Amino acid sequence: MVVILILLDAGLRVSELTSLTLKDVRLAEGILKVSGKGKKERLIPIGKASQRILWNYINRYRPEPASPRCDLVFLTKDGWPLTKNRVQKMMMKYGKKADIKGVRCSPHTLRHTGAVMFLRNSGDVFNLQRLLGHSSLEMARHYCELADVDVKRAHSIASPVDNLNLRKR
Repeated sequence: MVVILILLDAGLRVSELTSLTLKDVRLAEGILKVSGKGKKERLIPIGKASQRILWNYINRYRPEPASPRCDLVFLTKDGWPLTKNRVQKMMMKYGKKADIKGVRCSPHTLRHTGAVMFLRNSGDVFNLQRLLGHSSLEMARHYCELADVDVKRAHSIASPVDNLNLRKR
């Protein structure tokens, strides 16, 4: 559950999640330091709920590492590092369990979903670009196109002219 919520809230790539170390987690600040594509580091804010859930996981539920030098945040029940493949299989399993059909159920889907939700919740494309670690606005614009359906729906309700109550002739 914590893996899914962090992927969704932070918009992380699965490789960024699985390489997250304890020193990369700054819960008091609500920040994750991730190393993205091309080893580019960026600071990712997480919400209050994600902070609480991550604190609980780290302090109460995180397994004892199988190797004493392992400081990765996410571990298997046996204490081994969580791999990208394991996260992908976990997502597929939960997708089947939730009877999700016709949609790809993967960690990257959560990244896309989180990006669109960020925009729907009044986030802007410039901050989205930084959050996702894109070097150009072109990729971030892709998420804007996905959110255009929401703009059309909102306009159908709030259309200035439609709300003038003009009489029909």
